[in-house]
Amino acid sequence: MKKKSGKETEVIDNTADTLTQDSVENDIESSGNEEEIVEETVEEKLERERDELKNQVMRMAAEMENLRKRSQREKNDMVDFANERLLFQMLPVLDDLTNALKSVDEKSEFKTFLSGIEMIYKKTVRLFENASVKEMEDPIGQPFDVNKHDAVLAMPSEYPEGDVCQLAQPGYMMKSKVLRHAKVVTSHGQPTD
Repeated sequence: MKKKSGKETEVIDNTADTLTQDSVENDIESSGNEEEIVEETVEEKLERERDELKNQVMRMAAEMENLRKRSQREKNDMVDFANERLLFQMLPVLDDLTNALKSVDEKSEFKTFLSGIEMIYKKTVRLFENASVKEMEDPIGQPFDVNKHDAVLAMPSEYPEGDVCQLAQPGYMMKSKVLRHAKVVTSHGQPTD
């Protein structure tokens, strides 16, 4: 084996140091580049996630707008056609009234006409009862109730002041809701002589 001179050893050591230093610098640069690559990847990932979330929000907003429009359309249809079933059921009553009026022209039997009108009345009452509409109980002698009654006049009567003394037009309830207030005359107290 051949022995190396001092200069050769020094050159080899310098070369080794240079290679080692270059290697370390390259490692530092490459780790810096890796950090940049990792940072770019993280930035790209965050941008992609942001874009995905933005798209999700836009889709949800569009879905909400479609839902709002559909609900509004259904509400309008409900308002427009809410009475369709009831009106369809009222058509036979209209037919019966038409036939009753025609029968008066053809023959003038009052009893037949009256019984026809009574049948129409009963059919109409039954129709309203099936729709949960009922006439309010007779309010005469009862205290005036602003939730059920509509006072059209006040006059002296034998009833105490503030009580209903006459019924001008009956009121109707639909289940527990007032459909039409009863038009009543209230008592103004005992008549003065």
